[in-house]
Amino acid sequence: MKRLKDQSGFTLAETLLAVMILLLVSTIVATGVPAAQNAYEKVIVGANAQTMLSTAITALRDELGTAWQVRISEDGQEITYFNADTGAQSRLSKYPDAEAGGTYPAIKLQNYVPLAAADLIHDYDDTAPTEGDARHLVPDKNTGLFVTFGSFGISDTDPSVVVVDGLAVCKQKEPTKPLAQLGEGVRLEIRVLSEDAAKTED
Repeated sequence: MKRLKDQSGFTLAETLLAVMILLLVSTIVATGVPAAQNAYEKVIVGANAQTMLSTAITALRDELGTAWQVRISEDGQEITYFNADTGAQSRLSKYPDAEAGGTYPAIKLQNYVPLAAADLIHDYDDTAPTEGDARHLVPDKNTGLFVTFGSFGISDTDPSVVVVDGLAVCKQKEPTKPLAQLGEGVRLEIRVLSEDAAKTED
C-alpha cells in the first residue's frame, strides 16, 4: 500500500487558531454594530429635540406676541389670552395625564371659537364660546418627543412681558429627562400685544 507524501493542509492547531480569530472578529462586529446604531439614534434624537425646541420658541412668540388680556393661573401652569389674529380666546397649558393618555406633561394649545361677531373682542355676554380641540403646541411627528415647561410668569421689570421658565423637550418614555432646553438660568421672554399685560389670577 502506497503512502501519500507531501500532502498540504492545515494542522489541528492552525484550524483552531483560525476558528478563534473568526470568533473574535464576529464578537467585535456583533457588539460594535449596536453601539454604532445607538450612537446614531442618539444624534438623530438630539437633533430632532433641538429642532422641536426652536419650533416651540417660534410658536410661543407667535401666539403670545399677538395676545391681549393675558391671564396666568396662580400656579403658573396655564395662560389664557385673546388672539389678535383670530379674535378667539386661547389657552396654553400642560396636558392632564388622563387627557394625554400618558404621564408626559406636553404643552397643549386650545382655542375657544367665538360664536358671533360680537364675541370677537372681550364680551361673551351669557353665551359661552365653543371649546376647540386641544392639540400639541408642536406636533411630535412620531418622534416620541414633546415640549414642556416649568411655569408661566410675568417679568419683574416689565408687566407686559410674559416669562416662560423651564422650556424643554423630553422623550415620552423619560418625561423628566430633557434632551434639549434653554441654558441654565435662561428664560424665554415674550412681549405681549396689550400694554395692560399679563395678570396673575387669584
